[in-house]
Amino acid sequence: MYQIYHNIKIDATKEKVYEYCTDPGHINNWWTKRCSGSPALDEEYMFWFAPQYDWRAKVIDLIGKELISFSFFQADADWMDTILTLEVYETSHGITTLHLRHAGWKEENEHFGRTSYCWAMYLSTLKRYAEVGEVVPYEQRGGN
Repeated sequence: MYQIYHNIKIDATKEKVYEYCTDPGHINNWWTKRCSGSPALDEEYMFWFAPQYDWRAKVIDLIGKELISFSFFQADADWMDTILTLEVYETSHGITTLHLRHAGWKEENEHFGRTSYCWAMYLSTLKRYAEVGEVVPYEQRGGN
């Protein structure tokens, strides 16, 4: 199995970054077009990007307000049964490191590479959102 890893430093508290990674209203400002769900074990999230990209994941791991893991059960074939983990930790006063791990890929195919690139772009959008409140309209986000 293959995994995507990204780390990014964000000039915001870990509580704020965690909220932006788990609250659907905030997720819509940096990743999805529409999202629903709540950060609780066994809860279901809906990640909607377009009619053909109407994905679902279940929260399978939760550690305080530091880590959340989603297991995708409705998604593109390559994303099926993959696990997305977002972990935040404060590295210095007010600076947070977000560690993203997207595990369980069956192969390193073109979609794997494109998804890794898109994650980097989306995390950059999250960073700008958390640090300066910038919301990039969905259609203009680099991950699309």
